[in-house]
Amino acid sequence: MVINKSRQLLNFINRNCASFTDKFALKSIYCSLLRPICEHGSVIWSPYQLCNKSKLEKVQQKFLCFISIKCSIPREPYTTYNSLLSILNLQTLEQRRISLDLCLLYKLLAGNVNCPDFISRLFFYTSTLDT
Repeated sequence: MVINKSRQLLNFINRNCASFTDKFALKSIYCSLLRPICEHGSVIWSPYQLCNKSKLEKVQQKFLCFISIKCSIPREPYTTYNSLLSILNLQTLEQRRISLDLCLLYKLLAGNVNCPDFISRLFFYTSTLDT
């Protein structure tokens, strides 16, 4: 559902922003419209299967490809999108999901989120060292 909706929005953005050439305007559109859909509820349903992770990442990669073509950002064909991510100061969706998960965990442990049932299900295992 999230992947299909994000693909539809990506196609909508590609059609309606075809004349845009400012990379910061396109990044703002991505960050305000497309990325929230890709991240919607990620702390609850975060994909754990590689195929679903790659489908979500592919949405971001297609948008980065669109930006690189429209804004004439040089990129070697058939290479990773890490250079575009660093140029636009973005993270991969996987990195964003990890950050959001850690943020939720911090809020739970700090008492900012009142959910005792969820906290009671957390287990922390620490190894013991024999000295």
